[in-house]
Amino acid sequence: MSRIRASVLLALSGLLLVPLLGLGGPATATTSQSVVVSDDPVDNTPHVLDGRVNTVVQLGDRVLLAGDFTKARRQGSSTVVDRDNAMVFSASTGAIDAAFTPSFDGVVEQAVAHPDGRHVFLVGSFNTVDGQGHRKIVKLDIVTGEVVSSFDPDADSKVLDAALSGSRLFLGGSFDSIDGVPRAAFAAVDITTGVVDPSVHVPFEEAPVGSTSVRDIDVTGDGSRLVAVGNFDKVGGQPRNQAAVLQISSSGASVANWATSRFAPDCSTAFDSPMRSVDIGPDGTWFVVSTTGAYSGGPPKLCDSVSRWALQASGTDIQPDWAAYPGGDTTYTVLATGAAVYVGGHMRWQNNPYAGDRQGPGAVPREGIAALDPDNGVPFSWNPGRSRGVGVFDFLATGSGLWVASDTDRLGGETHARIGFFPIAGGTTPPDARSYALPGDLYDVLPNGKVRRHFFDGDSAGASLRVPKLTMPDTRGAFALGGRILSGTAQGTLLTRRFNGTRDRAIAGVDLHGLQEPPNRPIPGTSDPIPGYDQHLRSTTGMFWTRGFLYYTVRDQSRLYVRAYSPQARIVGAELALAGDASDPVPWAQVRGMTFSEDTLFYATADDRLWSVPFQDGRVTGSPRAIGGPGIDGYAWASRALFVFPG
Repeated sequence: MSRIRASVLLALSGLLLVPLLGLGGPATATTSQSVVVSDDPVDNTPHVLDGRVNTVVQLGDRVLLAGDFTKARRQGSSTVVDRDNAMVFSASTGAIDAAFTPSFDGVVEQAVAHPDGRHVFLVGSFNTVDGQGHRKIVKLDIVTGEVVSSFDPDADSKVLDAALSGSRLFLGGSFDSIDGVPRAAFAAVDITTGVVDPSVHVPFEEAPVGSTSVRDIDVTGDGSRLVAVGNFDKVGGQPRNQAAVLQISSSGASVANWATSRFAPDCSTAFDSPMRSVDIGPDGTWFVVSTTGAYSGGPPKLCDSVSRWALQASGTDIQPDWAAYPGGDTTYTVLATGAAVYVGGHMRWQNNPYAGDRQGPGAVPREGIAALDPDNGVPFSWNPGRSRGVGVFDFLATGSGLWVASDTDRLGGETHARIGFFPIAGGTTPPDARSYALPGDLYDVLPNGKVRRHFFDGDSAGASLRVPKLTMPDTRGAFALGGRILSGTAQGTLLTRRFNGTRDRAIAGVDLHGLQEPPNRPIPGTSDPIPGYDQHLRSTTGMFWTRGFLYYTVRDQSRLYVRAYSPQARIVGAELALAGDASDPVPWAQVRGMTFSEDTLFYATADDRLWSVPFQDGRVTGSPRAIGGPGIDGYAWASRALFVFPG
């Protein structure tokens, strides 16, 4: 489970964490981060010596770990201490708290901070805590380790996850009742009394395989929506294939008009459900889901994948914004921080949809942990690595960095047994990856490789000016972004170059990571095989980029193709899709240069005219309008490439 749980923000001093606030900080605030954290873990975290850490919570300087373990020791010490599935240590010193010694007789699956900043809720498969009966749910004082006896709901079977919102603690698991009150795999209890909330009664039922369970849940910061994943096919009497969205209010909970069939296909009979983790983005408008299930042929199945979904969408056949595939390895945990989507499991690669248990076209190595671009699912260059084991079981984002809880000992090339921390200090801010706005300069690359520019306001172009210090021979489409030009070539390569408006420098090739290899799959929606990307590049007639995706046209083909592209990592997405075809009002086969700005696509055609057309959410949304060409502005606009750059 991998949500950004509430934590008191911390200030960073060197590589040591120092508390910024006391224990009374807000426990329900979502921590957003604007950077991808450092790939160098801090040195002072303790070691958990066996089993696995399932969950991590931080309140002030106290860090709680819980899971399935019995022994730990401080970094640099040879003294081993016994701990029965839970422990607390100091974030600033790494010292293990000798006073916090509760004993759980079973596994702790999840821990959630109380809003008072001093207490935590723990759920799992345990039946006693310190020898006293507390079945599956307990509330502890994080300072003393003592049980809060006034909160004592019992579950009749496992509680796998919990999420706090206001005065409610939402619970998901394989239980049939809480305190004898019938509740099928999902319930809510009062955080003070533990009494079951009578207004929250939404049964999860009809497991595809085995027993019904809600494996993972997350709730938006404003408490209005909750996402649940697990082993079920019906929620509140309505069909929902292993993923559901609930509307939450003070008067109760109901099933939202949000459904997808993409999790319905079988992945593997070795698992009761492929669903593993869900996390809502910091702004509350989208969420990500991770799955297991073994390699099942890649898209469109979502086995062994991470996918992003619009939370506010409605309908019965909702499709993901993107899906990322490691090539047949499980991603157990996901966390969306704003800057990145962190994923942890026993995967070996990312960007690998077309091969199982090997490095296929486009695949890049990412051992056990990775950071994905939230816009498109392509991996960032962040690549600390970790020993794979089974996987990462929890991430926690704070104002100072990222906690990683797992079952293995190596993280970032160092020994960090089952718990480690990547600081924000030394991290990387993703580039401002927005298309350039108009008015600006519109550049076109002529057939001879010479370049000219016009001042352009989106409706008309000014005088034509040569750019004598820039030549782009053999260009096949181009776009400008973040002070760079990316362009295809007649040789089937991608080039990137720095650009200041008049001249270029530092020209380099973009590594295609084997995308020249055809993946032996048809282009979605067609019977045509996907060619090697280099083959498309040789015949590209126009290219533009927006919101994480690279769109392009190919000579004599009435299609608009799309692939993901991450400017930060300079990695092209392996998965190819269609964003347009012959049914569109744009004659894609006639395109001779394309560019994009502010929800408008500008393109030239073989008859030398320049056009504009509305383009939103990855598709044409209006009718083309001729804005340049012979008889309009006197210019011949057909070219090798068009791109906008600030004037």
